[in-house]
Amino acid sequence: MRALALEPILPWPKDSRRVVGRTPPPLPSEAGWSSHTVRRLEEPLAKVAALLISISQNNTYEGRDPAQVPDALSSGFVADLLGVDVETLASLLIDLRHRGLIEPGDDHTLRLKDLDGLQQLVN
Repeated sequence: MRALALEPILPWPKDSRRVVGRTPPPLPSEAGWSSHTVRRLEEPLAKVAALLISISQNNTYEGRDPAQVPDALSSGFVADLLGVDVETLASLLIDLRHRGLIEPGDDHTLRLKDLDGLQQLVN
């Protein structure tokens, strides 16, 4: 019987949030946030817009079309992530479509037509 080699347990970096006795996170004013931004992100439409912008930025970083959102996430997962039910998520996406910010794309994708308009909903 071979003995298994154990990997050493490395401590979390001192600046990691997981370190016991950590320092509290910066106050919103220190991080450049404003109460207006925090309040807006509590609104479901702003949350959906922020998620779409985040996916677009990730697509850009990974060399994909920033205006194309693939159907890789289930609507139930996205709804849970945003703290809404699936029906509300559907209504919010319809609202974004009526505003001319998104449209259905080819092959079950979502096309972001106006990234600046989405950003205005977040700000």
